[in-house]
Amino acid sequence: MIIVDECHRGSADLDSNWHEILEYFGSATQLGLTATPKETEDVSNINYFCAETDDKPLYIYSLKQGIEDGFLAPYRVISVELNIDKEGYRPPLGKLDIEGKPVEDKVYTQKDFDRTIVVEERQEIVAKRITDYMKENNCRYAKTIVFCENIDHADAMVLKLKNLNSDLVQENSKYIMKITGDDEIGKAELENFTEPNVKYPVIAVTSKLMSTGVDSETCELIVLDKTIGSPTEFKQTIGRGTRINENFTIDDEKKSKLHFTILDFRANYHQFEDPEFDGEPVAVMEVGEKGTFPKGSPQRETELEGKDKGNSKGHMQKVKVNGVEVVIEGEEVRYTDENGTLVKQNIDSCVKNNILSQYPVYNDFYAAFKVSDQKDFFTGELLIEPSYIKKVRESVGYYLDRFDIVGLVGYKKPPKSKEERLQKVYDSDILTGLDNEKREIIEIILNEYKKEDFSKLKDIAVFQLPVFKAKGYTPMKILKSVFDGNKQNFIDLMEQIEDILY
Repeated sequence: MIIVDECHRGSADLDSNWHEILEYFGSATQLGLTATPKETEDVSNINYFCAETDDKPLYIYSLKQGIEDGFLAPYRVISVELNIDKEGYRPPLGKLDIEGKPVEDKVYTQKDFDRTIVVEERQEIVAKRITDYMKENNCRYAKTIVFCENIDHADAMVLKLKNLNSDLVQENSKYIMKITGDDEIGKAELENFTEPNVKYPVIAVTSKLMSTGVDSETCELIVLDKTIGSPTEFKQTIGRGTRINENFTIDDEKKSKLHFTILDFRANYHQFEDPEFDGEPVAVMEVGEKGTFPKGSPQRETELEGKDKGNSKGHMQKVKVNGVEVVIEGEEVRYTDENGTLVKQNIDSCVKNNILSQYPVYNDFYAAFKVSDQKDFFTGELLIEPSYIKKVRESVGYYLDRFDIVGLVGYKKPPKSKEERLQKVYDSDILTGLDNEKREIIEIILNEYKKEDFSKLKDIAVFQLPVFKAKGYTPMKILKSVFDGNKQNFIDLMEQIEDILY
């Protein structure tokens, strides 16, 4: 048996370098595997591998099924519409580019931007929206891939993102890296980007190089600021985010990646609406009577996809303009529903689907919650984004634990206020066995729970609270005199209290 992985690369072409191997072992069973079957008028996987099965693959495993089975990450799409993308940009009469040359009088559309014309304000607002998203969702260290039109566009986006994230770039110069075919330094960082337990680079800016063959299993944000016309390339690009990693460590902190977000500035999400996007591949290529395949190597074509097209360095002559008003006219959030269809959906339905798809019944959720070492992170992943947690708390009118929000949204469980949960601790005998000073310290910390996530209170960093300083305590004094100089004594006590809370 011969197993050909990534068989869309060269198996269908008689002229490919290794096709003779398949012919030589023609009597062997040949099994082709691919996530992105290539079916065009010139290239066909099906006509080679499925010649004896009526042009039908032996086995199909869809993205939808992979998500349902828990092997692939569910996703949401945030489509961002800019005014000049929607309406087009027609330069005013006499408009000059940044070099002082007249700009052609025509209407430039979304497909022109960063290809034939560069509008600096458009690049700036895209970079700002990416940065704002990461700040708003407290994910500035989430692995992110930004796909650009070409190398010039990637260069510009790196510069603008670095300016907007100068604090983290100053912390580590590899926070943002350009990883394209022409950049040897960037390509050398590709392995670090894909390694789950390596912190930097965080943001990789690319064009085509990372759209295929990159196993970035901790990537949480895919940014599309390029028009992707090929369904195959679109599937490959989205595939950079579909990996799952339930357990990796950054800076000694345990993390997991269970879903991802697509931030789409070029309306690529419409490809999800194609009925064939996640369906059976259909043979398009016609084969002659003798069963020979047209010339043109898919292997060589895919190799070109790994490099930026254009001249040898991927650079093209473009018109560059500034002084253009560019604004975000609207954003829409889309999620995959229970049928795998991308739909506009309110956030409540999305969160509920996210919870129930992983834990169909409350007891399953509760069991997983109880054994989790990072309970707030665990529930945060189910509730998707901090803004939703804030929204629920505001609608209820009092502070809720994330645990109760999951119970309320996912299973319609009546929520307990944080005060009610604290009362369970006070009613137990856990505090009565403590000496007066230790009890005072713990009660101060428990009071903070009313407006803070409990996991943050289990760390000895909590000893730095201003209220302790006001009472004459220093972190070292608390640790030494109250907990005998052993932080584990404090952690063990807090974990006992946590068990009572829930």
